Amino acid sequence: MPSDESKFYDMTCQAIQELFELHSYSTDFEVIGGRGKCRVPVRFLKTKALQKYASQLPTPDIMGLVKKGTRESNLVLVEFKSEPRYRDIFQTKGYNELYRSDFTFLISREPMFKSSKKTLDFVRHDHKLLRVRYGRRLYIMFLHKTSEGKITLAQSAVEVGAFEYPDLDL
Repeated sequence: MPSDESKFYDMTCQAIQELFELHSYSTDFEVIGGRGKCRVPVRFLKTKALQKYASQLPTPDIMGLVKKGTRESNLVLVEFKSEPRYRDIFQTKGYNELYRSDFTFLISREPMFKSSKKTLDFVRHDHKLLRVRYGRRLYIMFLHKTSEGKITLAQSAVEVGAFEYPDLDL
């Protein structure tokens, strides 16, 4: 039986794909979570060890590969939570470490200051929690419906300021 969150996966996948395409990346995204017992496709697994144990690995909700020009493909990992809590930050960071993702996102239905003020306060007091391997950052974003009715991704100014990181640098 699909979780309540799984009904947001396809629109989140579309929004993250459009975000990268807007910055001239070619994209290849797939919803992994919410599909029953699933396995991460081999194209997303960077090491032979991950490939060997693919059927036993925990699965993030969405994974993708993005490529700009002639550069190597970058792995993108997305975890969706209706109302993210601090434990979800650690879960997402764990996926980042395991899969060695180049871009890591925790996406929610609405801005964190609306859905989980305690989590926002927690991160505000130690913004280093949003750092992941190689000096990269975990981006926290939310689904936003434009006046035209299109679903996009956004960061609230309150959260960008609280987390002390600039707008998404693609």
